[in-house]
Amino acid sequence: MQDCEDKKSELFEKVIRTMENGVPKVEELNKENVGAESKKLYLNLNYCFKCELWFKRNNPMRESLFTFLNKVLTNLTKNENLLPIHVYKHLVTHLKDIKKLSSHLTKLVERPQKLVEMIQRLEEMVKEYQQFSKLIDMFKQVHNDFSIEDLPVQLKKLETESENWEVQGFIKTRNRYDQEIKLLKEHEQSMNIMVDRRDSVIFHEIWKKHKTGHQSSKNSKLLFIFDRMFQDSNKKWEDFKQDLQNGTIKYKDLEWMSIAKSNETDHIMKRLEDEMKYLFPRLNDEERKSIVNDVRIKIKKKMDLKEQLQPWIELKEVTERIKEYYPCKDEIKEDEVKEAEKKENKINEDDQWKAFVKALEKMEEITRTSEDISIKEAAECYDTCFECVGEGAKVCMETGLFKILIDCENQLKILASNTNFTNEKEFKEILHVLRENSHQDLQNLASSLECVNPVMQKLWKSNNMTDLAKAILSLSSNGQNFVEMLKKCCDTNLANIPSLVNEDNKAQIEKNMKQFKEAKTYGEWKFGTCEDMLQGNKNSELILEIVNTTWHYHEIAEKIDRVLLGVRKSELNEIEYIIGQFEECKEISAARIEFWKQGGRIHNANGEDIISASSQMNVFTNCKKIWKQRLTKWKQCYLQLRELFPALNYFRFNEIHSLIRQIDTLSSSNNRSLQEQKSIKLFLQKVKCEVTDEDVDKILQHWRNFDFDVLESYHMYDISEKEGFKECRDNIAKFGQILRPLWTYTIEKTYPIELNVGKPNLILSQDKLLLFKVLSLFESRPCIPRAEHILICNEKTMEEDVACLIFRAITNDIQMRTDMHHDSVKPLYCLIYPEELIFATLEQVCRVVHDLLLNDVQLEKLKNCFYLFTVISSDAENPLCKLLEPFHVSFPNISSQEFPKKMLSQLYRNSWTGAQSYDINIEPPWIQLYTSKRVGMGKSRVIQRDIEKIRSIHSQKDKTVKDVCVAFNGKDIDWEQTMKSLRSYYPCPDNSLIIYHLNISSCVSTQINDFLFQLLFLQHIGSNSQISQCFHVNSNMIFLIEIPSTLDDLSFDESIPNFFYLFFSVVQFPVMQVSSQNNPFEFEMEAQQVIKWARPYFDKNTRYFCIFTVFFKKIREFFLV
Repeated sequence: MQDCEDKKSELFEKVIRTMENGVPKVEELNKENVGAESKKLYLNLNYCFKCELWFKRNNPMRESLFTFLNKVLTNLTKNENLLPIHVYKHLVTHLKDIKKLSSHLTKLVERPQKLVEMIQRLEEMVKEYQQFSKLIDMFKQVHNDFSIEDLPVQLKKLETESENWEVQGFIKTRNRYDQEIKLLKEHEQSMNIMVDRRDSVIFHEIWKKHKTGHQSSKNSKLLFIFDRMFQDSNKKWEDFKQDLQNGTIKYKDLEWMSIAKSNETDHIMKRLEDEMKYLFPRLNDEERKSIVNDVRIKIKKKMDLKEQLQPWIELKEVTERIKEYYPCKDEIKEDEVKEAEKKENKINEDDQWKAFVKALEKMEEITRTSEDISIKEAAECYDTCFECVGEGAKVCMETGLFKILIDCENQLKILASNTNFTNEKEFKEILHVLRENSHQDLQNLASSLECVNPVMQKLWKSNNMTDLAKAILSLSSNGQNFVEMLKKCCDTNLANIPSLVNEDNKAQIEKNMKQFKEAKTYGEWKFGTCEDMLQGNKNSELILEIVNTTWHYHEIAEKIDRVLLGVRKSELNEIEYIIGQFEECKEISAARIEFWKQGGRIHNANGEDIISASSQMNVFTNCKKIWKQRLTKWKQCYLQLRELFPALNYFRFNEIHSLIRQIDTLSSSNNRSLQEQKSIKLFLQKVKCEVTDEDVDKILQHWRNFDFDVLESYHMYDISEKEGFKECRDNIAKFGQILRPLWTYTIEKTYPIELNVGKPNLILSQDKLLLFKVLSLFESRPCIPRAEHILICNEKTMEEDVACLIFRAITNDIQMRTDMHHDSVKPLYCLIYPEELIFATLEQVCRVVHDLLLNDVQLEKLKNCFYLFTVISSDAENPLCKLLEPFHVSFPNISSQEFPKKMLSQLYRNSWTGAQSYDINIEPPWIQLYTSKRVGMGKSRVIQRDIEKIRSIHSQKDKTVKDVCVAFNGKDIDWEQTMKSLRSYYPCPDNSLIIYHLNISSCVSTQINDFLFQLLFLQHIGSNSQISQCFHVNSNMIFLIEIPSTLDDLSFDESIPNFFYLFFSVVQFPVMQVSSQNNPFEFEMEAQQVIKWARPYFDKNTRYFCIFTVFFKKIREFFLV
């Protein structure tokens, strides 16, 4: 245009003519041409935008362009009812451009008001559309992000149609959905808030929580559930913000921040930092940071409190117990009573100690009642406790110091009150006597006492309880060695030691000396029998009989100690012979007991249980040599038997001896005991779950007709008759050979799991859902895991159980080796929670793992054996994990969500795919949980009612229905009583149904989850060191499980579902929620009889009868609340 400054030039005139001819034509919009013309409308507008300079400057085209624009705007405003949605979108985008063009023309137009009115109308049209569009977009976003459940049909249709309504008329569309638009406008504010929070993970979790609670709500009002969910969620959100600002946020609210890692503070704080911009959009960064830091400090204290709570509770108990130790006026001299009274008065409960005790009592009550608590309260409790005693209590608990101080109370009282220890001069005399003794143990005791006693004496100088508690904590600063020396001192009978320097003890020493001299001529050493030792009868382990006197093992040691302390070295010559015999006999007894524990037996061992004390020392030496050789040779046979006969690896050898005795009895009797036959079947089900009565009959038949010549083909070690255990070895081999047909392992080729084969694997995890993650390892297996594959350790597990598990892994791969490649899937065997083993057993397990898998001989033997064995632990510091540290691997990246459901679907007839419903009409086997929100709702009563219904249903099918209650009434499982209850209806007829009511009380520990996992998932409870019986779940069983409403030891930030994670996490078990609605309280016959009985006694006194009646009514009201 600048090039055409000369308006009279030929070029300018040519441009004008060209533009005039190029102005588009505007046709009137109507219903018939709306499709085509609507597209031309925004093309016409675009033409105007391109001609902006011609609108802006004075030129001949200006009037023509204005006329054109006026027609376009008139067409738009006049026919707005016909305009499709895509035109409205175009207007939204270019409204500013249109207004800009019109501003250039208002001065040239004769009636500018008309142009202004058209622009105003366009603005109104755009605004109407924007409101509509924003509302629809907001609704779609909310529905997409938050899954609104109760959408009316028309709203769903609106959402679907909105994806493709560009060519539809806006006004017509808006009118068609007028009611829906009004409905959405009613909730516009709610949706707007939700859109602002759509990226907040916390708000999403709150929404999910309330969504679950409102799914069953019914109301005719449209979007009623959405409205209720928003109101509840928004209130929770605002409360959460308020609590966050005030520092009063509660522990359950931390769940919104810690979806997957509930106990990881770093995860919680990172989540909170990310959420602050949604929670407090109006605060600046410094204000947000201040809130986060305050919460971080309080959560840190909360976590520390949780960690320190039990140690502090134990410290309180220890301090209160030790307070009573000193002074003990009955045992101190008269001239010290006055001083003792002064000291006693000084040990008072100071204010700081009282606050400490009050804070602990509060936390214990919260833990007991599962009450919720704010982090502010927890932080205050932590500060109170920490200011009083500090943080050393955990170390003291872990090193065992507190346990020793409580368990050895009587011995510590002696240290605290007896002047032989409290008086420095007399204590030195005691040390001198001990050091002068020739017995090494007593010399070692002198060293321990010299270290321990002076430190312990400082405890009694405390002025108040806080000082005493700190003095107790300071004991740990002396190191682990001090704790061991304290235990050594407490393991000794300190009451006897002071008497060694007293005159009145000499008579007893002289008597013992005389008896030892008589023993040389008349004494007999008697060893405990195999039966007594395996039953744990330690009192019979070793006995010395002298004429009419009998001394047991500990008495012999005590009397020898007394004599060693009380006589000169020159006088010991006469009894050193007996003392030497005692040392030899201890080693003989230890070898015998170990031989029996390993499953060895000696046949025709007459005379080996007694050795005369008059025998020469070489008799004792030779006897010890013989037993140690037997033990060594038997260990070789033990390994060979397990390698040659894989079916043996499902049992401990002492279990096998018991089974052999039962089989001998059954096979030699024409009238077989059904109970004994069923009992054998229970054990065999560990080898093969589907074992039948016919299988048992075949085993008994083969047992009777067994040809021992078959064993010669196995080339077992030569054992002479003189060694005495050949018959034992052959009987075990016979048992393994006869059970071989049951031991068949079929497996398909499939993809390998991410674990190392041919060497052990160590997986470390502190995940609470660890057992479900273990199950996920079996997802690629073609068969579900059984008790043979998974061993969950507890304090009753024996090292032989672990050896059997390893042998199963090895021997199963050897069987498969001929037809499978090493990189194909192998049977997987898992050892879980080795840290739960008692320390002595754990040490033996470490030796077993090393001897079977890691020593040079075994490594060479197993170089072509591609077994799959995994140790899974939550404690990286236990000895077995330290041993296997080079074999550490990570958990394979496999979901643990689906396989447990698939597994239970194969084991039980319940439906595990969706929400679990209450249904007692299905065929067994099945499981049903019973819960209640309050104590006393009558869960046991409902279960008994259901048992009667089940009995009625199945009695019509000619089934014998038996029910048994298995009670769990302690922190530790009573294995003997539990097994007795589980087996109480064995044997039972084939056409029978057994209903188990598992009554779990509030005092159980987390150990119950491991037990229930074995019972319900692995379906087998094996024998252990406490019980010789086992239990197997069969298809004719039903389990009705009563879950307690509260727990005695429930952590204050843990709920019942979290505690019983087995039932309420990965798998949702069917639950019957018992309440006063489905189980109303009733005065049953017994209560009515009581009232009837009481009435005659109260007829003469109406007042008492009214009180009695009101009492019963109050009870009824309580249960109906």
